Amino acid sequence: MKHSSFKFPGLFLLLALYAGSSAQAQQSRVTFEYPMTIPYGETADFISETSYEGFGFSSFFATKSNLSLGISFQWIGWDEQSDRAAYEYQGATISGNESKEFNAYPLLMQGRYEFGQGTLKPYLGLGLGPAYIEQYQRVGFLSEHDYSTQGIMSPEAGLYLDMKNLSLGLGAQYLDTFTATSAAELEGLTIRLAMGVVSF
Repeated sequence: MKHSSFKFPGLFLLLALYAGSSAQAQQSRVTFEYPMTIPYGETADFISETSYEGFGFSSFFATKSNLSLGISFQWIGWDEQSDRAAYEYQGATISGNESKEFNAYPLLMQGRYEFGQGTLKPYLGLGLGPAYIEQYQRVGFLSEHDYSTQGIMSPEAGLYLDMKNLSLGLGAQYLDTFTATSAAELEGLTIRLAMGVVSF
C-alpha cells in the first residue's frame, strides 16, 4: 500500500514558542488522560469497534484572562477480530479469519477558552497538528500494512473541576483529518477523562 506524508506547518511551531514565551505564571495545568473513541467516516469503514485502548497527556499555560495555549499527545488503539471474512486479491477471493488494527498518535497544538474563574471551569477549544497512523489488516495468509502522517483538526468542549492543586476533567474532542491519504483517514469522537495538577 502507498504511504502518504504531511509536513508539520511552521505555524504550529510558532504557536508553541508563543505559548512558552507568553505564559505569565497565572495558571498552568498538566493532566494525564484516558480516551475512549467512537470511530466515524473512513475509520469506521475500516474498523467499527469503539476504542477503549489508549492514553494521553496535555499541558496548558494561561496567556491572558480565560485563554490558554498548550500541547496534547494521545495514543488511540483499535483492535478487531472477525471469524469469517472475504478479501479480493488480484481477481481472486480469499476467505478466512480476519484481524485489524488501527493505531493513531495525534500531537496537537491547542487553544482553549475557559468560562468562569471558580472551581468548575467549562471550556471550548481547537487543536491542530499531525497524527501518525499505523493500519494493519490480515485475512488468511494475506496481510497489508499502511503508515501515514495526517493533518488533524480537532474542536473540543469540556470542563475541569479544580480542587486546590488537583484537577479533574471530562471532555469531548472530535478528530478529523484534513489531508488526503491512501490509508483510512482518522475520524472519531473521543471522550476524555483527565486527572492532573493545576498551579497558579
